Parts: sequence; structure tokens; C-alpha cells
Amino acid sequence: MFLVYEKSGQLKTGRLVNESDWTSPQKNIAIYDEQDRKTKVKRDQIILTHKTPLPNLIEQAEATADTLDIDLLWSCSSEEEQDLITFAQDYFGQEASHREILAILIKFQTCPVYFHRKSKGRYKRADETTLQLALQAIEKKKIRLAQQAKWTEQLISGKVPEGWNTLLLQFLEKPDKNTDEWKAFEKAMEAVKKNIPQMLLFLKVFSDPLLIFHQQFQSDYFPKGTDFDIEPDITVDIDKLSHNAHPCYSIDSIDTDEIDDAISCEPIDDHHVKIGVHIAVPALGIEKDSPLDHMAQNRMSTVYTPNHKITMLPKSIIQQFSLDEGEKRPALSVYAVFNLETGKLTSSETKLQTITVTKNLRTEHIDGWITELAFENDELVQNEALLQFFQPLWIITQHLSTQRDEIRGRAEQLNRLDYSVILEGHYKDPNSKVSIKTRPRTAPTHRIVQELMIFANMQWAEMLKNQKIAGIFRSQSYGRTRMSTYPNPHEGIGAEQYIWATSPLRRYPDLLCQRQLICIAKHGVRAALVTPYEFKDPELIKLIGLFEERYNAYGRYQRDIETYWFLKFLQQENITELEATVLRNEQYVRLDKVGLNAPIQTLPSHIEPGDQIFVKITHIDLMSLSIELTYLRQIEATQ
Repeated sequence: MFLVYEKSGQLKTGRLVNESDWTSPQKNIAIYDEQDRKTKVKRDQIILTHKTPLPNLIEQAEATADTLDIDLLWSCSSEEEQDLITFAQDYFGQEASHREILAILIKFQTCPVYFHRKSKGRYKRADETTLQLALQAIEKKKIRLAQQAKWTEQLISGKVPEGWNTLLLQFLEKPDKNTDEWKAFEKAMEAVKKNIPQMLLFLKVFSDPLLIFHQQFQSDYFPKGTDFDIEPDITVDIDKLSHNAHPCYSIDSIDTDEIDDAISCEPIDDHHVKIGVHIAVPALGIEKDSPLDHMAQNRMSTVYTPNHKITMLPKSIIQQFSLDEGEKRPALSVYAVFNLETGKLTSSETKLQTITVTKNLRTEHIDGWITELAFENDELVQNEALLQFFQPLWIITQHLSTQRDEIRGRAEQLNRLDYSVILEGHYKDPNSKVSIKTRPRTAPTHRIVQELMIFANMQWAEMLKNQKIAGIFRSQSYGRTRMSTYPNPHEGIGAEQYIWATSPLRRYPDLLCQRQLICIAKHGVRAALVTPYEFKDPELIKLIGLFEERYNAYGRYQRDIETYWFLKFLQQENITELEATVLRNEQYVRLDKVGLNAPIQTLPSHIEPGDQIFVKITHIDLMSLSIELTYLRQIEATQ
């Protein structure tokens, strides 16, 4: 016996393996398919049976189906539910063949709005109202598909359809993938093999990848713009706070106007020095859950890119609390007495007080002469008073660094440069002239600020731990850094516990921890009774998650913009060959000119990590922020 069955939506033919299977009650029947392979089909998949072979039955039925008039078939059919044979007899006559019956089925399948399947082999024609509505929908769809095809053709040719400019920006941000416009755009992208940003460059919606990076970031994290809704005015009474009259200095780059920290240094005797780390205290005026607090929470951090920044706090608040020279400002200070010879900490205390910064020192102005050599050679001294101020700070800095190295079991890598971008022009202008500034990590001013801020954060973390007060602690284990409300060791820094509390003008965890620390400074052992946050406070856990998500996104954006300008610098200076250092992963090198890590094609077998080589730039893609390099030659080490 031969049969026609349906499998995976397709009509197929076959023949029974055993005739007796047809009369048996089993659900699965063994057959030989069209390729004469043995298989099984379910009984309810079988549509027709016939005793003699009918070659090319399905192909002939498809050809016949093409000749059928579906409207005539609908009009001559009964309104009642019928089987396929009856439909075929109504259309072809009483002697309908297997080919004609299958033709009816194929027509029903290709025009499903005319006849509705009710069960196996049984259909019912659609009522007239339903049919007309369905036909109208089909016609509308045809028109829509034709419009989609027209849009796609325009996009492929590099033309923007009329009225699409705003829509294309939405595609970059959060496209509605159910719209006809998006579907046309998606087909165009597939045709020209481009992603969304590349397609927008192709269509000249953006003239340069730089503009896309800025637009994407702002639409994701600042969709309403970067301006603050209000510039709040807050009043803080600092008259009752004690005042530190000793000279204090801040050390920052020349473009820094959020002065978070300052340092004081007071000799006690020939062997001891008292160092103060003074931090601006916006937490005095920004109360928990206040409108200003919510504004800071919404941003979580200041965003820095060359020639541009998006501040966490309004400008008026920054100006009110920034430790600007000559201005009396509140500060949270940690004072520590050190032995100059051993670096041993003999005492420490934290005070909420006021200070007046003597001078906002700028690294660009002092790094050239405050050097390790200057500390050893009086003839190089340009400012005797400042050098005397920095001399004990430098001694204690080296002690603190050595102590941390001992705890973590390795020395800190200081033999690298920090790279920064200097622009002459607007931050959104891709034609701005770019230069690269480097600063060695061994610079005494850099190390002094770094070590003293780490020291302050460690001291305050220990205070929170000892008084069992919650904070946002940072820890690191096996290279993984995390934040939590409980203190844990930070292996990378070499600390038993660690917090961020020295940048409250530009980072929310610092502001939050500062509130807790102020309670200790004011209330001592009773601080736990009045702190704004507790260990198991669900809001604190939520804030950690929100901060990490935002901070990581800001970091990616900042790295992307810096990478763009590093690559732009190479193009601007027409640099095609440059020195590079082979990294531990030998498939990557660091481009010494700009500090970028980049992949490289296969290196010769004799090249090892740490080797200096010359590489050739073969391609730079500013959209993908990628650079392609090939090996030229090794640079011989100088004796």
C-alpha cells in the first residue's frame, strides 16, 4: 500500500513495509520513504492511501493547485465542516482523483484565510465577514512589505528615508524592533554587513565615531541631559568646629577644580612627624534621602573624559565644599604620628574641623623639581619651604609602601607611565588637536598622594570595623574586587579592610561612608546609635549594586573615549611604525607611545615577554577602536 503523509509541514509519499500494519491498532507505522529508507510515521500523519504507485504525485498536485481559483472554491463550498474528499468532489466532480484531493489540501494550506482546519483532513470555509477582514489585513501587509522594501533599498544605497533622522537616533539607543522601519533597517544592515553604529556612519547621520560614543552614553545614562534640574543652596554651620591653623596643601593636576583632599605635615621632634589627611565634607550638607542626595545617587560618580566631565554634584555644591586655597572649609581629618626612621604609626585620631588650604599645588608646576634627586641634592631645590614640607612626607610614603608590599607579598609595579589625553578644541570635535601627556608612577608627588589617601581609607575602614558600623567596604581576593557592607581583606592593596572615603565630591560610596565617619567623629562610642545606615540595611545593598553598574559603565565609556583619542593621535601624527613592549600574554603588546595594549600577529619564537620590538600599524578602525599590527624587528637591549 502507498500513502501520502505530512511531516514537519511538508507533504511526502511512501509505502508500507508490512501490509498488516495498516489494520493493526498500533499508532506508529513502519514505511519506506521517498529515498527508500525505512522510517516510522504516526497514523494521524497519513492523509491519503492508494494501492498502485502514482509517480510524481505531489509535484502534479502542486501544479494543479496553482490553477485553482480560491475564490471560486470558497463560493462553491458548503458552509458546513467537510473533509478534503468532499471539497474536491464539489469542485472537480464525483470522480476527484488523489492528485486533485491533494491539490485542494495544498491550496488550503497556501490560502489559510479562506478555509480553517478543524481536525485531520477536515476544513470549514471562513464566513464572509471574517474573510474580508483577513483579506484587507493581507493587502495592508503587502503594502507595508512594499514600503519596507523601498526603505531598505534607499538605506542600502546610502540614503536616509524622509523623516527618519530622529528615528535613526532611536535605533542607536533603544529601537522598537516590531516597527516596519526597524525591520527595513535591519535588512539593510544585513545586506551591507554593518552593525547599527557602522550603518549610521554609512548614512552620514554621524560624521565620526566619536559622536556616536558620546550619543550612546548620554542616551543610556543621561537621557534628559547632563544639567541638574536645580542648583540647590544649602547652609552648613561650621563656626563651632575647631580650626587647624597649620599649613595645608592640595596636590592635583591643573584641570582639577573638585579639590577633595589636602595634606598637612607638622614635625614633632627629630624622630617623629604628625601628618594630616584632610578631606572635604559635603556629607555635612547633603543629608540622607534629601533631594540633593537622590541627585547624587542617580549619578553615583563624576564622569571624566578629555576636556569634559559630568559631575556627580551641582557646581554650587562643589564650590561650597571644595578645598580651595585661602578659603576656610570644613574637613574630615585623620591625623597620624609616625616614626621617621621606622615608619611605625604611634597614634592616630579623626577630627571634624575646618582648615584653610595654603596653596592648591599643581603637578604640572612642581613635578619637575620635586623629585627623588631633589630630596638628595640641595642644589636642585627651587622652593626650600615646600621641599622641607615634602621631605618627611616622602620618607613616610616609602615606609607605607614597603609595609603594604610586605603584607601582600609583592612589590607594587611603579615602572610604568600614566598616559592622559590633552585636547586643543571641543571634546566632541574629532578634528581637535590631540597630544599625549605622560607621568611616571614613581613621581614623588604622585606616590605621596596615593599612599596617604590609601592610609586614610585604611584607617577609616578600621574605625568602622572596630565600632561595628556599616560602610561600603572594598575587598579583593584572587584578583576579584568586590564591594560589601562587611570588612574583608584587600589583597591588591595589602589592607585588612578598606573603604573609599577620600573622594566624596565625585564618588557616592565616599559620600555615604563619610556620613558614617562623621557620626564617629561627633559621637565616639555612641556613633552606632545614630549612623544613617546599618549592616543589614537593604538600601545599602541596593546602593552597592547601583553604584557598581554605573561605575563600570562610566569606566567603559571613559576607556573608549581615551582609546579613540590615542588612536586619533597616531593618525594625526602619521605614525606608522613605533616601539612596543611584549606583554605576558605574547599575543599582545603595549604601544609605548600611547600606552595602549593591542593584539599582534604571530611573533617570532625567540621573542619573549618584556622584549622591546618595532611594530607596523597596518590598520586603525576608530569605530571598533581597534588597531592591527605586524612585527618588524626586535630592539636590542642597551647595556
